[in-house]
Amino acid sequence: MADSFTPNLNLRKPEVGAAFDTWGGTSGLNSDLDILDALFNADGTGTGVGLASAAGKVWNAIAGTLKATASRFLLVDATDNTKVVQFDASGLTTGQTRTFKLPDLSDTLATTTSVQAAVTARLPTGTKLEGYYGGVAPAGFVLACGRTIGPTGSAATERANNDTQALYVSLWGQGFVPSGGAGANALADWAANKPIPLPDYRSATSVGKDNLGGTAKGLIPAATDPKTQVGGATASGTVAGTTSGNLSVTASGSNFTNTESGDTHDIQFGNNSQAASIGHNHFFSVTVFGSATGSLTVAGTASGVSTVQPSNVVDVILAL
Repeated sequence: MADSFTPNLNLRKPEVGAAFDTWGGTSGLNSDLDILDALFNADGTGTGVGLASAAGKVWNAIAGTLKATASRFLLVDATDNTKVVQFDASGLTTGQTRTFKLPDLSDTLATTTSVQAAVTARLPTGTKLEGYYGGVAPAGFVLACGRTIGPTGSAATERANNDTQALYVSLWGQGFVPSGGAGANALADWAANKPIPLPDYRSATSVGKDNLGGTAKGLIPAATDPKTQVGGATASGTVAGTTSGNLSVTASGSNFTNTESGDTHDIQFGNNSQAASIGHNHFFSVTVFGSATGSLTVAGTASGVSTVQPSNVVDVILAL
């Protein structure tokens, strides 16, 4: 019976009682030792083999380098070998080694996508963020610009995508009316591809709803929309004119405090007026306390008299 050979490394298995004085030759044990030795080239280029680590055994690579092609280095779940983690180094710059330091605690590793998803998930749909400087809303947000949102295929002008559904439903429930009028419910209008408008924060700032929590406080001036409705707009205006003539401010009624800065004149409660002579710059501000009665009037001609306070302009975004 002839010698046999191992299936993986092709090592000779001498026939018992028939390989006398031949096992040490170049085709015998000496050749087999060369095959085994080739597994352990110092640069890691030796003969490729498959190895398995038995329970309780350790592969120790504390010294030297454990090197693997990223696409070949797979982490497999201990109980379900169909769950595999694979690495990809193709995005690295040629010749560069990137180092990742692990935190000194047990935690879940985060990726760009997972962080964005987590931030969005922790912001309830409709959450307003202002102070964003980007011009274009980031993933998971839309600009609160008064344009419309709706499903994919709709004529929405800010975002036509199915990821806007939760915000669409929320706005519908707050009294925002979709194009063509409100139907039976939000989902019916969504299915009908009817865009719905977003809140409009262009040249506007925020104020708490007058009846927040259920009880009206009565401090918000008259609004173009109900002041107890989210999205309602408070009254605003500007008084402007030329640089000639005199300017007088008259406050009548109660709960007004009217001050003039520049020459620093105070106008008290009641029917009072303060004249500003030509050649002076007078800037007036009005604060309303409680439920104001009466009126404030500005007469004459003036330049640049405005109710707008100094402001920094920012983008305002809403979470989807």
